[in-house]
Amino acid sequence: MFFTTIHAQSVLLDDFNRADNNTVGNGWTEVETVSATSISIASNRLKMGSTTAGRDWAYQDISSHYTTAGLSNNTMDSMVWAINFYQTRTDPSGFDNSNYGIAFVLGSTNASCTDGNGYAVVLGKSGEIDSIRLAKFSGGLDLNSNITNIISYSDFGKIYISIKVTYIPSTNTWKLYVESNSITFPQSDPRNTATLADTAIDNTYTSTSYDLKYLGCLWNHSSGSSEYALFDDIYIPQSSVIGTSDIVAVANSESSYVPSNDNTAGPLTSTQGTQVWQFKIRDGGASLNDADNLPTIVTGIKISNANSANINWSTAIKSIDLFDGSTNIGSLQNGSANLTATYAYFTGLNISVSDNTEKTITVRLTLNCPLGTGNDDGDYLRFNINATDVSTQSSSTSSQMANFSPAYSSDVSPRNEIQVTATRLLFTQQPPLLKLTLQ
Repeated sequence: MFFTTIHAQSVLLDDFNRADNNTVGNGWTEVETVSATSISIASNRLKMGSTTAGRDWAYQDISSHYTTAGLSNNTMDSMVWAINFYQTRTDPSGFDNSNYGIAFVLGSTNASCTDGNGYAVVLGKSGEIDSIRLAKFSGGLDLNSNITNIISYSDFGKIYISIKVTYIPSTNTWKLYVESNSITFPQSDPRNTATLADTAIDNTYTSTSYDLKYLGCLWNHSSGSSEYALFDDIYIPQSSVIGTSDIVAVANSESSYVPSNDNTAGPLTSTQGTQVWQFKIRDGGASLNDADNLPTIVTGIKISNANSANINWSTAIKSIDLFDGSTNIGSLQNGSANLTATYAYFTGLNISVSDNTEKTITVRLTLNCPLGTGNDDGDYLRFNINATDVSTQSSSTSSQMANFSPAYSSDVSPRNEIQVTATRLLFTQQPPLLKLTLQ
C-alpha cells in the first residue's frame, strides 16, 4: 500500500498490483460463494465470480483513515472515494437472490453485506434502464427494496467504468462523477474522473449514530459460468485527524554515564542533572510537509522505561525534566503519581512545533540517594515513546500524530549507565588497637 494525494486528501487503498492469488491479502476479509476461488487477484485486479449463486464480498475496516462514526464531523473540505469497476452483464438486474449486480460500498455499519446501513455506488436493477446510482441502503445490499437512490445517472451494462464520489461534510453535499469505455478503464486514477452525473444533499447516515467503518466490493450473482466482476484502483479519504506528525530519537544524544552523586531536586535548569536523551517532534513527519497549515501542539507525552526489568524509575529517579532549548517545559519529581516504575508521564504540556518544521526536546534527570532496592551500579536507563502515548490539541488547531514506530534511545553500551560514586568511607566497626614493640 502506498499513499498519493491529489486535491482533497485521499489515499490509494489498493490497486491489487501483485501476483495472482486466491487470497486477496492487504487487509481484505473475503466472504465467498466458493471458498477459496470465487474472490481472487487476477491480472492485477480484484476478480469475483463463481457458478454458485450468491454474493461475493470483500471488505475492510477503514476507520483509521478518517472519522467514520459521523461523516459530517470530518474537517476536510471534501472527502473523495474513487474506483474502477466492470461487470459482464449487458442488463444487470440488481441485488435480489439470483440477480446480477455490482456495488462499491463507501461505508456500512455492518461487516456483512446482508446487514447494516450505509452508502454505496451500485449498478443493477430491474427494468430496461440500468443506471449507475449513488445510493443509501438500509438492512444490507441483499434486496433491491433496501436501496434508495440519491443520484441516478444514464444507462450502463457490460462496460469499463471509472467512478468518483465526493462528499462535503459541512453541507452534506454529494457529487457523483462517472466515465465509461468499452475497452479499458477511462481513468487509470479514477480520482481524475471529471464527468459530473449530478449533485444531491443527504444526511441520512452521516451523524455519529452511524459508524460507517466497513468499505467493500460486492458482486451479487446467479450461476452463470462466464459472469464475473472486476474492481481496481480504490481510493478513499485520508483525514488530517489521523495525522502525519511523528517523534524520532536523536542519534548519540545519550550520556555514557549518569553519576549517582548528582541528587539535585527538580525542577532542574538546563545545566543541572545529566542529559540522557533527545528526541525530535516533526510536523509532517520525515518530509516535514503536510497539507493542514497547522503546527503540531503536543499536550502530553508518556516516556516509557525500556529497561524496566532491571531498573525501577520510581525509586531510582529524583527528578526527570523536559527542555525546549534551555527552557524547562515539564518536570516530575520522586513521589509523583506520574513517575512510576515503568514510565514518566508529562501532562499539561504546550510544545508548539511550527508547520512543516521540527523541534528537539531534551530529557535531563538526577538520581536518588540511595538508588533503591534492586537498582545497582552498571544498570542503564533506556527510554521509548509510542505513538499512542502522545496527545495533541484537537485537529482544528493542531496537526495530529501518525501511527509512528516507537522512538527508542540507544542500547549500545555504555549509554546512560548508572555510575555509583563514593564520597565517603564508613567504618561500621572500630579497627583493633595495634601494639608495637621496638627491638
